[in-house]
Amino acid sequence: MSLNKAYLCIGGNLGDREENLEETREFISFNMGDIIAESSIYQSPA
Repeated sequence: MSLNKAYLCIGGNLGDREENLEETREFISFNMGDIIAESSIYQSPA
């Protein structure tokens, strides 16, 4: 069986950003499959 790879860039600037990212990771894992790698959270200067 052949597996597909997807590379996603996710970000946000509204509300509880870390919680939003966690919910997004959970959604991706449940609906698309395992997340095998992710970068650390980067916050740019305001």
